[in-house]
Amino acid sequence: MTPLAFIVLRTEGSNPACDDLLEVAVATAEPFDAQAIDVYTARVRSTRDRKPDDGVWLVDAMDQLREMTRGCVLAAWDAGATRTFLEGSCHAWELLPLELAPHVVDLRSAAWPFVVAGGSVSADLTHVADALGVASTEPTCALDEARVLAGVYREIVGRAERHVRDTGLSTDERAIVELLRRRLDDGRRQYGPWRVDDGRDNPREALAEVIDALHYCAAELVRLSKGGAS
Repeated sequence: MTPLAFIVLRTEGSNPACDDLLEVAVATAEPFDAQAIDVYTARVRSTRDRKPDDGVWLVDAMDQLREMTRGCVLAAWDAGATRTFLEGSCHAWELLPLELAPHVVDLRSAAWPFVVAGGSVSADLTHVADALGVASTEPTCALDEARVLAGVYREIVGRAERHVRDTGLSTDERAIVELLRRRLDDGRRQYGPWRVDDGRDNPREALAEVIDALHYCAAELVRLSKGGAS
């Protein structure tokens, strides 16, 4: 399958003809698991003398990007803007164009339905990652951000796969799965995320819960036998 290239550009603005590319990061990965195969990140030397020259030359950064991403599908938070900036930079500085695949994965657009369904209207990457349950902190560099993008992609793909599996269930089976999900959501809100390695004795606690459930059932049967309303 065609690999993905998660690309993050940190720029001084949005116009490649007059704004500096400050930092670039790319992580290439297979689309089925989005686990990084190769990564590259660099600070880029100023083309406008607006920052210390402590990075690589723009031409060297673009050469590395071109070599790593040849034939890859661009995956970015705003894939259209990212591609436009890269193409504009190559044109403005008379560099060889990148050889990315013609289609892109725009993660901001792809994540939006899931975020809206969760009751959020923020399009900030860190906020969206939190809403999707992707473990992240505020990205401190472009490579951190690329890794968050990969996590968001994995979560979107995982949810899509679960939806496809659910479509093969009967009506009652889907209702059972949805009930289980609601119970997990209630538990997460009350107790936090479920963690199977939290030191608890799961079999013992499960048995105690089953015994408690039997007690409640027995109590209800007694109440009904006394003429209580069902």
